[in-house]
Amino acid sequence: MSTAISVIGLGNMGTTLARLFLTAGYETVVWNRTAAKATPLIQLGAVAASEVTAAVRDTALLCSASRTTGK
Repeated sequence: MSTAISVIGLGNMGTTLARLFLTAGYETVVWNRTAAKATPLIQLGAVAASEVTAAVRDTALLCSASRTTGK
């Protein structure tokens, strides 16, 4: 199994988590509905997944930071 960490959802929380993982030296895979939100993280070394299924495949940890309606 990979030691990569996936972060789904790149709002304030997801972006912060991804930055922390990258700073700590973890391979970090990111995905967001709006792909452009991944650009700053890619510049820091993150890998952008083209589809959410690719982002979660073969990762050791999944962090989901997406909004919910609470229903």
